[in-house]
Amino acid sequence: MLERSFKDLLKGADVSLGGLAVIYDKNPMEASGYAAVMAEICKETVYLVEYYDSDVNPPVRWVDKVMEIRTPEGAWVPIRAAFRYVTQRPWQRIPIQSRTLVLNSVRSSRHADEIAF
Repeated sequence: MLERSFKDLLKGADVSLGGLAVIYDKNPMEASGYAAVMAEICKETVYLVEYYDSDVNPPVRWVDKVMEIRTPEGAWVPIRAAFRYVTQRPWQRIPIQSRTLVLNSVRSSRHADEIAF
């Protein structure tokens, strides 16, 4: 999935926006696996970020529709593309439209009941 879908997504990403990330709120082992595969495929650092609905000081923020993640050192890093593994009400934390490209977008998860099969 990552080799095809994420690489295709990256073709439309603005490289000047920054790095890559996996944001998650469950199953850290699986999320870290996604991050490792992304790093290998893309040949660059991929940030792995826990992002819970209950975070009082979240490690993710949105500035001018660009996702930024806080590193363990406290620096904010802009992200050009991210894999969303956030399941608990992601629409409360992730905008539907952003300059950061998001695989598993909120729009698809929030409106899944509207999709006809």
